[in-house]
Amino acid sequence: MTITIYETDSLEIAVNITNSGDGSALDLTGSTLEASAQYLQNTVAGAVAVVAAVSGDIKVTFADGGFADNPGKYVMQVRVTKAGEVQTVVEEIIKVKPSV
Repeated sequence: MTITIYETDSLEIAVNITNSGDGSALDLTGSTLEASAQYLQNTVAGAVAVVAAVSGDIKVTFADGGFADNPGKYVMQVRVTKAGEVQTVVEEIIKVKPSV
């Protein structure tokens, strides 16, 4: 799936993270989460808020203007670190168009 926005837009995504093996919710209690979107040399940091740790519900937000002056196809990743293990749990394309 590709998400399309304009470079001055904010972006907020609700995600439910599940275990890849059995599809059950990934318990995020005690985890560290980070989100970023990368295009060439430009990296935009996103803020991750845990909505419900036990059920694996999170919200990823990229602020207004975070993509300003840098349109292109970004790869967004959300990574979870738990008990020393880092896992990429979300990887999506964000297509950023120039604002008119």
